[in-house]
Amino acid sequence: MDKNRLSYLFACYLTKSCSKSELREFYALLVDAQYEAELLALMERNLREDLEEVVLTEKSKSDVLEQVFAQTDPAISKGQKVIRLLSDWRKIAVVACVLVIGTYLYLQRDVQQHTPDAKQTVADAQTIIQKPKDNAGTITLSDGRIIALKRDQQELTFEDQEMRYADGTSIVGGSEELKNENSYQVLNTPRGGQYKLILSDGTKVWLNAASSLRFPTRFAGMPERIVELTGEAYFDVSTVRGKHKIPFKVLSKGQEVNVLGTQFNISAYATQSNRTVTTLIEGSVRLSNGTVTKMLTPGDQAVMTDRLLVQKVDVEEYTSWKEGVFFVRDKNLLEILPLLERWYDVEFECVGNVRDVKLHLKVSKDKSLNQLLDIIKQTSDLNYKIMGRRVIIER
Repeated sequence: MDKNRLSYLFACYLTKSCSKSELREFYALLVDAQYEAELLALMERNLREDLEEVVLTEKSKSDVLEQVFAQTDPAISKGQKVIRLLSDWRKIAVVACVLVIGTYLYLQRDVQQHTPDAKQTVADAQTIIQKPKDNAGTITLSDGRIIALKRDQQELTFEDQEMRYADGTSIVGGSEELKNENSYQVLNTPRGGQYKLILSDGTKVWLNAASSLRFPTRFAGMPERIVELTGEAYFDVSTVRGKHKIPFKVLSKGQEVNVLGTQFNISAYATQSNRTVTTLIEGSVRLSNGTVTKMLTPGDQAVMTDRLLVQKVDVEEYTSWKEGVFFVRDKNLLEILPLLERWYDVEFECVGNVRDVKLHLKVSKDKSLNQLLDIIKQTSDLNYKIMGRRVIIER
């Protein structure tokens, strides 16, 4: 579990913005001992001003824990609950604190509608998985605070030592973190989410689902503008001049991209193993992995693995996600499924030999997963079943 993912779920829980699947995922982490330290650290940073000291008797500790388990996933057995109840009271501190906050935030909310039916059967194959709300993410400030971004907003702007939404609403302004030139923030998006960010130099970044971008609050006075990417993002880099043009660098999984002013897309998901893909739309960039350096021109795509391959591509196929379109041209099914998993927050399972199945798709990301899979079914010999968040592809 990526720490950024845990931070995102925690922030969504506190701000009452969890989706059904996110709430189930958070509950599972809450009773998993391996995440105890991270959860305690998150609470210490984010709840210090909101919680007063709570003294619990042995009986009240048991009552609190039972209340937490009453709201968690029914898949957790009674035996597991008893073991946790009798084990380590530090774990009870974790769930107790979350319950205090959760009770306040979810007072008007029926949590049971967010938990799966224990009698789930193949009848769930008719489940409709709608497209997610595509504006979702969190900002982690340099002091460790986490801010869940509003889903009804479209972009985030850093300007004049203030962080604002596109409509001008201030999120964080005038704080010491934003005044500090050495301050770095991290924008995270979950599965099924994306967010647009305008950096302090005017550079525009569209961050795709399940991605993160680490960036400084201010570039002023820096000899280089450097950001760090995990996942996928589209960059429209502004030109900044001092005595000379100030370079813009993107660091991502074993490679460095140097630009002066241009538009390009980088895909560097951790799940892509040792593979990073950089596609240049306009301008020019210099790409390096520490041993090999290549200059790219518009239409070039660099695929970095244990070596560097440069080829000409149709850039629309690799940038259409930013415009709300799935576009793949004669691509293997097994390459397409990770993209759909990130967007619809599902897991695929393939039955039968699908390795040689290639697809051509160009459809709106606003479609439900069912609609998209129906299109695939009509244009291939594939069938599908949806069982909760698990999707079975059959051939």
